[in-house]
Amino acid sequence: MVSPALLYLRRKFPAVEAVQVLATRGIDRMAREGVRLVSADRFLSELVI
Repeated sequence: MVSPALLYLRRKFPAVEAVQVLATRGIDRMAREGVRLVSADRFLSELVI
């Protein structure tokens, strides 16, 4: 379930990418609302150091 606060921000700033990081492993999908749901392990592996 997408956070209601994140949905509010998504509607307020539609040009900004909205990402919700989850503790559950193996998730990476787009919600209908245009919010990316991604597991913390995958999200952190994508960060450039």
